[in-house]
Amino acid sequence: MAISIEPFERQFGDFGEAIRTGRKPLVGGEEGLQALEIVEAVYKSCRTAKRWRWAESMSWTSLRVPASSANLGPGFDALGLALGIHLDCRFRPGDKLSITVTGRDCETISTGEDNLIWQTALAVAADTRSSIRPIELQVDNQIPVGKGLGSSAAALTAGVVIADRSAGAGLEASAHSG
Repeated sequence: MAISIEPFERQFGDFGEAIRTGRKPLVGGEEGLQALEIVEAVYKSCRTAKRWRWAESMSWTSLRVPASSANLGPGFDALGLALGIHLDCRFRPGDKLSITVTGRDCETISTGEDNLIWQTALAVAADTRSSIRPIELQVDNQIPVGKGLGSSAAALTAGVVIADRSAGAGLEASAHSG
């Protein structure tokens, strides 16, 4: 069986054209890294005769959401300010939902199905007619909970990003279109 190199030629050609024209390539570095991780996991599975678990081979996606204050003088909720403290999340596909929380007020943040970040991700996926698989989610919260610094808004924002990245909700594309 002969293996065609035509797809690779097209991909390299597109990459070169993207560099020349200043646009993003059709296949970026993140997708390439994930493909290599999967191939390496398959080879390891063959060598060790152990079942390959795809979730363990996938790289983590990270996001950072700042705290905010939306009560600035006469602007009330119309003017906001991003602050230098953050909600940091790392996530990747998992066999089952797994949430770990560290940082400020971590004992008040749920690690179960009712976690606000996860519930937001599920709601966005449902609203965009997408499906979302379980994830491993690591949360490092530095935003005080219940103190008016946008801890809930940060969690909601993280959930939207997780849905977009995990379920392919297409939010990035729709945000740029008319």
